[in-house]
Amino acid sequence: MYRGTNKTALASQEQISQAFLALLKEDSFDKISVSQICRQAQVSRQTFYSLYQAKDNILLSLLEGQEVLPANQEFNLPFLATRFSFYLKGNIAFLKILKQQKLLYLLYDNLYLKLSQNQLLLPNKDELDRNFILSFLAGGLMGIAKAYLESNGRQSQAELENRILKLLQGKF
Repeated sequence: MYRGTNKTALASQEQISQAFLALLKEDSFDKISVSQICRQAQVSRQTFYSLYQAKDNILLSLLEGQEVLPANQEFNLPFLATRFSFYLKGNIAFLKILKQQKLLYLLYDNLYLKLSQNQLLLPNKDELDRNFILSFLAGGLMGIAKAYLESNGRQSQAELENRILKLLQGKF
């Protein structure tokens, strides 16, 4: 995946990702071809492959670009509940597409990656314990996202934040 600063390449990436999201609203992930994406984005296949290599990478790039959790910042459960509730409210349209396409597992992968990259999170735990805790947190947050989407995002940000905090604290 392209991660440079060339303005033309970045503009092409944006065109491709927007075209792909538009196509995902109309058809299933598996049925969308690279040719369709290129036609919709008005870019060549060569441009597509030089920037993404595969259509899966478009979604991964979009997820990577979303700031779910801050990098290398200490945080506690209330902070995590606040950040994640804002993330859900702000990205509901994209997350609905992932759910509709049965690709919500990508959110788990992204959450786990972001949590594991934060070296200030659980610094005193051994690697095995830390991996189990991070996997549990990512799975729990992904489950919360799924439940939120199934409720059609009816909760206010404050209600959602409160519900997430209670769950993270084990107050069912």
